Amino acid sequence: MRYAPDKKGIVYAIDIKHAEHIAEYYRERGLNAVAISSKTPAEERKYIIERFRNSNDSLRNTNCHELSMNDSLKNTNCQVLDSPIRILVNVDLFGEGFDCPDVEFIQLARPTLSLSKYLQQVGRGMRVYEGKRYCLILDNVGLYRLFGMPSDDRDWQAMFEGKLAGKGNIASAEERYSVAYALRDESRCITSNEQTELITVMTHEGQRMDLDEAYGYEVKENGMGLLGVIDKDGNEVLPYIYNKVELKAHGLAKLYSKKKFDRERPWMDLKNGVRFVRRPWIVRYGFLDFSTTDGRMLYPRVKTRRMDENCFVMLDALTNGIEKGLQYRTFYIQPSEPERLYIYKEKIDDMQLWEDDSGGWAYRKDNECLLHPVSREAWLTRKDAWTEEMRRFEQDVNENTWLFEPRIEMKYTYAYSERLLPDFEEIDLRIEHRSDGTEQAYCREYKYTKWKPVGVFAKVYPQAYDIRVVQNLNGKYIVRTKWFEPFDNPEQEYDFAELLDNVILHIVQNGKEYWVYLENKVCFAKKPELVTIGFLNFLKMDDVYVEMSQYNNRKYRRKEIRMGKDICFLGSNDVLLKPSSREWRNHFYIHRRYADGKHYLLSKTMDEEGYAPLYELYYDGVNAPKLKKQQK
Repeated sequence: MRYAPDKKGIVYAIDIKHAEHIAEYYRERGLNAVAISSKTPAEERKYIIERFRNSNDSLRNTNCHELSMNDSLKNTNCQVLDSPIRILVNVDLFGEGFDCPDVEFIQLARPTLSLSKYLQQVGRGMRVYEGKRYCLILDNVGLYRLFGMPSDDRDWQAMFEGKLAGKGNIASAEERYSVAYALRDESRCITSNEQTELITVMTHEGQRMDLDEAYGYEVKENGMGLLGVIDKDGNEVLPYIYNKVELKAHGLAKLYSKKKFDRERPWMDLKNGVRFVRRPWIVRYGFLDFSTTDGRMLYPRVKTRRMDENCFVMLDALTNGIEKGLQYRTFYIQPSEPERLYIYKEKIDDMQLWEDDSGGWAYRKDNECLLHPVSREAWLTRKDAWTEEMRRFEQDVNENTWLFEPRIEMKYTYAYSERLLPDFEEIDLRIEHRSDGTEQAYCREYKYTKWKPVGVFAKVYPQAYDIRVVQNLNGKYIVRTKWFEPFDNPEQEYDFAELLDNVILHIVQNGKEYWVYLENKVCFAKKPELVTIGFLNFLKMDDVYVEMSQYNNRKYRRKEIRMGKDICFLGSNDVLLKPSSREWRNHFYIHRRYADGKHYLLSKTMDEEGYAPLYELYYDGVNAPKLKKQQK
């Protein structure tokens, strides 16, 4: 009633009882259906078939009693036979040898494991007839999942030789066919759930477009008897160099020539130009079709000639989906242009430059799927500005930052939050102020429970981070442990020194003023500013950023700090994950970036030859990162 109103069709049932049940059910709802099987008497069967064949003709006005019926027909409901029979429900009668070309729909209400039976059944409705636009197939048992569409191209030779059984796999249905149009224009997924509502897998218009794409090629011959291939628009796809060309469905071809390469790799996907040793087949993942010969190495079906047999993507790389585009090797395909291939050229910060087959340029930001067209002049202008920015940054780093060489060992604070000097207290320290203005310092010796003199100084300053600044009797400033022990011999003396908040030592030496971040010993020519980006703290001087960590003394530009959800990428090699309550730091180094731009292989050391464990990271730019330890 919903899909095939007023259409004439054949229903295939499981057995006689099932067929009679379907026919009765349809009649109760105003559809004139008759069940027929091998048990139906021959004369009655012949009469019903004639009524069905002629249901579109003038027999609509013919009374049942005007036709010759034998005794067996008298027991049949005359009202049913008197009306045009629009639906025949049969059991194994019309698989073959039944000719009624105006059949408009086939309903499959019985399963089968036979490809030939499937094709015979649907074939009853695929005859050409004047005024008939298409045949509608109502597949209640999902046979298309096992065998594909009736119009699919099949390797009959392989089946004949027993290499293929002609059966499919229900689990792979979603990979083989996508839903073209569903009820109420809603998007549906193909499932094996028995409660799944009927969905439209392929419309007549959709199949026509598929056929144009699959068969839209033609073999042509030149004046020398050599063959080539053109597309439906007359454009040359293959040059005229072949002795024989066999066109197959889905834009595949087998090529014959005297060249060794053509003998070794005779098969070609005419769409992407990739050559194969044996005949490929077509699979679909997400928005893309792929050609493959083993189901693992997949070649995207894009219109290009820049791909070869090495330009495949592994099936494992598609595990997490390609809804944001497919990036592999030096190629990228965006969902909005599934037939266009972009080739990587260069990168500026988080922007990648791509070029298509026609020479057009476009840029794409990390973790975005959309490419933005850009002119060559605009990109080169942007690149010149970036080059100048990098030159100024390197100059700023070289002139205004350096590493602090004197040895100072301190208590590491793991400064993920601001640390203030009042956070630290003096314990077991006694100061005596002498009459000459100097200060005698004492520390408690726990072993003997007495005070031990540790020196006379012009000034003693409070300790922080397990170190302290003192001024010696010569007026110079020195840095010692909080117990007044020297770090070096001889000690480094300064014109001025003081401890500041955020683990910073302020120094003046030989007229030069600078600030030292004691965690990683980076010196700044200007006083740095504490800034927080996401879950990390940085010291900032102009556009130079240093992470507040004892392990990392590299300098970054702001554009090199890419903060995401619970993750931060620093420069090109460092990855930091937001620490949990049980961990104080999750710092990793990138050992490998996978082609899709979402997978990474990480380690906690930079030594690739070491024995540190490796970790697999997946981050799509939107959701929280997923980290797991790699199995040995």
